[in-house]
Amino acid sequence: MPPKRSHHERLEDSEGGAHAAVHGTEEATISQQSIASSPRDPLVLELTSMFRSYFEIQQLKEEKAEREGAKQEQRWKTMPH
Repeated sequence: MPPKRSHHERLEDSEGGAHAAVHGTEEATISQQSIASSPRDPLVLELTSMFRSYFEIQQLKEEKAEREGAKQEQRWKTMPH
């Protein structure tokens, strides 16, 4: 019976010994490629949708805060001192 190998060792074999594929700067690129290659995966679609919604909400909050800040500033300028 062959000795048990770790997930990392099996991954290296499947990647042709590409250790950098697991660690380092290539990690993000590989993730993007795997997402791009399986756009119909329901989990990928759900997560993408959630992240998009989250960032849209954050942007709206920032815009609202900017508007509120501008209103406060306008009130301050028109207020009699």
